[in-house]
Amino acid sequence: MVTKLPPSVLWAIRDDRNLSGHAKSAYMMLWTRQPDIRPSMQTLAGDMGTSLSTAHRATRELQAAGLLKVIPRLTEKGDPDTNGSELTPPVRLPPPPYP
Repeated sequence: MVTKLPPSVLWAIRDDRNLSGHAKSAYMMLWTRQPDIRPSMQTLAGDMGTSLSTAHRATRELQAAGLLKVIPRLTEKGDPDTNGSELTPPVRLPPPPYP
């Protein structure tokens, strides 16, 4: 099930000058996987059309910006599994006043 980005989220991500293009791409790729956001980093990199290291950098950037929370997951046996993720919608701030 693909969840469309609401226009307010789309414009807020697009206008955020603190995020790189790769971080914006990762956010949008993760958004389309809601409500069960848990792609492997390799899947995310493939969806973004980038390398694995670029996908890692993009997710770290989203975490630093407070837009992505990674939730560690374990299998029933207690082994590590693909991490889950929660996306936080960005807040669109008004533009600064012109001097």
